[in-house]
Amino acid sequence: MSVVTGSASVNAGTLAGNEPTYVDSLFDYFTTPNIAEVFYNRYGQNTMRLALELMGRMIPMNGNWPFVAHENDNRPKVNIKVHSTDAGSTTTQSSTGTELKVRISEDNIDENGNYPVRAGQSAWIEQSDGSLPELLVDSITENSTTDVEITLKPMQDVDLDDVSTGTVIMLGPINSGENMGQPKGMSTQMYSRSFYPFESKDTVYLTGDAMSQEYWFEKQRNGFSSVWNKHFIEAENRMNVSEDMKLLMGQENDNSLTGTDAESNSVSYHSTKGYWQWINELGGKLDYGLDFSVEYLDEIESFLESWGVTTKDLALFGGSGIKRKLHKAGLDFVQQYDSGTSFVDAAFGGDSDLAVKSNIKAIQYGDIMIAYQPLHAFTAPEMFGDALNNSGMLMPLENIADPTSGKVYSNIGIGYEEKGDISLKRIVNSYPGMTRQRGTVSSEYSSDKWFFRSKLAAFIMGANHCLLVRDQ
Repeated sequence: MSVVTGSASVNAGTLAGNEPTYVDSLFDYFTTPNIAEVFYNRYGQNTMRLALELMGRMIPMNGNWPFVAHENDNRPKVNIKVHSTDAGSTTTQSSTGTELKVRISEDNIDENGNYPVRAGQSAWIEQSDGSLPELLVDSITENSTTDVEITLKPMQDVDLDDVSTGTVIMLGPINSGENMGQPKGMSTQMYSRSFYPFESKDTVYLTGDAMSQEYWFEKQRNGFSSVWNKHFIEAENRMNVSEDMKLLMGQENDNSLTGTDAESNSVSYHSTKGYWQWINELGGKLDYGLDFSVEYLDEIESFLESWGVTTKDLALFGGSGIKRKLHKAGLDFVQQYDSGTSFVDAAFGGDSDLAVKSNIKAIQYGDIMIAYQPLHAFTAPEMFGDALNNSGMLMPLENIADPTSGKVYSNIGIGYEEKGDISLKRIVNSYPGMTRQRGTVSSEYSSDKWFFRSKLAAFIMGANHCLLVRDQ
């Protein structure tokens, strides 16, 4: 029997014991027609691992961990927030009116100490009576790189309300007078993101008798046979699902947790920070309560506009419950795979064949296209399903440039370690026993072991552009 793959064929049958073989990961054949459909449809494809692979969002990293990327906050700097009232943030009367001193929120100060407000700038704070008196940033005091105090004075002689933590201060133009100098330059706010990997492993064990009866699939590679079978596929899907739990909810090992290596040394466990954790820290939250309504889509659009996100093509990764909530709101999903559309371009690099294979479903609301990808980890009650079945992560499908390196990255992807010809996206190696007529034997027993290993990192740029959608 052979499965047609276009330029080559994959043969199925029993394994000849005298043939030297490679063992490959099924990811080596993921985009091969008639293989992904047969095996992934059977064993489940509802994982971030598979979805991002299919979307071409696997990012090779050089193994010098952590992998560090940078991004600018490119939003128009139109407001800041009050940090706290413990730095003289109370109104004091003066002969010309009211003076207000406030500390600005640390969220408005980047890791280099840059902030978006300048002396001489106009500002507005809404008052309890609904008025918006114009204020002038009279002076700025830098107490430290994270402690910046501004003094505000009104353009007219009015009394100002007291302010509290989180009060929004809207910023306007830089004011000037006759023959005054130029304002201080505006520093670009830039943030670094550090991505750490985790390692995933599994083992397949077969006796010689079981191997002779097993159904194998074979492909020629470099003049040798490359093989895999049902047990390998099941092992890889176990890894995919378990890797999803890390990619979604993992946390960095800041607690110095250690294990023991082959030389009895104490070594730290590798761990990555998952997408949900990144968005929970930096992104937005859309809590829709018991039912989802179309009005929430308007809120999503407003949120994206506030961050200067121009793409209208979004991905929603979540539990099966959130899809039912969207259906109940009167929103219908349709398959999206037409080449030349902005969605297929954004999600699959314009490859409509991959879009068809993914069986991706999407809803259209005005200019917004939301593609829904169910996640087993968010649906299965034995995983995160009890807590997150009605929740999801909404991510714009965009590219973000690193201003320090000039490289352009997909905003959401999976990093994998790669050095030269060595790739840890997924590797498989055998530990053969006395199960074949010739070749290297590593064990005296009539059984073989196959070892699977991946080294991956959850990679997300522009986490502040993303939303957690929750039924809270």
